[in-house]
Amino acid sequence: MRRRWSVMVTIIVSVFLVVTIASGCCVPGFSSNKAEEKKDATSGEKSGKDGSDTGKKKDVSGEDVTDAPRYPDSILIDSVNASSGETVIVANIYEVEEFAKKVISWYKDKMPSLGWNLVTAANTGEEGAVLMYDRQDEECTITVDKTGEKKTKITINYSKNN
Repeated sequence: MRRRWSVMVTIIVSVFLVVTIASGCCVPGFSSNKAEEKKDATSGEKSGKDGSDTGKKKDVSGEDVTDAPRYPDSILIDSVNASSGETVIVANIYEVEEFAKKVISWYKDKMPSLGWNLVTAANTGEEGAVLMYDRQDEECTITVDKTGEKKTKITINYSKNN
């Protein structure tokens, strides 16, 4: 019963964080970098020899979850951190130019190799998935959504009880 409650709390918190991030608003106790650095993430990086815009996106400020791997070559487009009592919650959203199915497969292979246990996996839409993992006092939900022909959005919701 405790396990089911923990999974439900994780789902509710994850949905809340995704809605908060998507709306661009901030809630007391939460820190989002989207509003402050949205321009940086979309304007591109000036790294051409003549200072011209190469079109390469760069991360907004925020920290990757060290215990939940970042997909290679993905760009951090938003980051929210919160803490409540002894619980730390991090929600990061990434974009990557890759097929969603390949991203899903990568996480299904990578997470168990880091000691994560797959609690549940559900397909969403044509090429999306929600993968819920746990490990000791940690929970991680990874949502993968196809946003274009070869473009994918990855949301990592991570929580840990200290």
